[in-house]
Amino acid sequence: MKLLTVVLQESQYEWLVEMGHEEKLMPSQVLVAIVGDYLKFRLALWEIHQVGIRGKG
Repeated sequence: MKLLTVVLQESQYEWLVEMGHEEKLMPSQVLVAIVGDYLKFRLALWEIHQVGIRGKG
């Protein structure tokens, strides 16, 4: 398992606070959700690519 260290500028931190305010999430929880969504997209794109490679065979 890899650990991710993120350094945020104050404006970015405030943005995360604002995003999480409605759902009562901490900035770190918002960041985890964003990273999780990003990884889901990457996995989906990778799977689409794999299907494309297999389809050309």
